[in-house]
Amino acid sequence: MKTGTRKVQDVYLEVGFKNPSHFATAFKKQFGVSPTAISQ
Repeated sequence: MKTGTRKVQDVYLEVGFKNPSHFATAFKKQFGVSPTAISQ
């Protein structure tokens, strides 16, 4: 994601999340920033 070559949707589905909101919450809790902030 950080390189900008992968979409957030691809990542959350690949790691097993079915809901993007749940993924974003877990991601932010783990890394302290939203997935979209990292991908920009």
